[in-house]
Amino acid sequence: MPNTFPPRNIGLTAVEVTTMLQNLGFNWLDVEFVLELSPHHSSSGQTYYPLYHLQRFINRAYWLAEEPLDEALPTAA
Repeated sequence: MPNTFPPRNIGLTAVEVTTMLQNLGFNWLDVEFVLELSPHHSSSGQTYYPLYHLQRFINRAYWLAEEPLDEALPTAA
């Protein structure tokens, strides 16, 4: 039987990323944000998130709460 598991160096699956972020205390909006906007690629019908890029992305992200902000955010110049 051939090895059907992808090599670990191609990244984490969306399920693995979701589980990891939930265990770190991220809410569902944060998880969705990471999955949609962090660098990823597809292979054999799965979406993979390279760990290096995922770590860099999460470290640089600013998280917004589920509740609307009380004050307006400044606009870009």
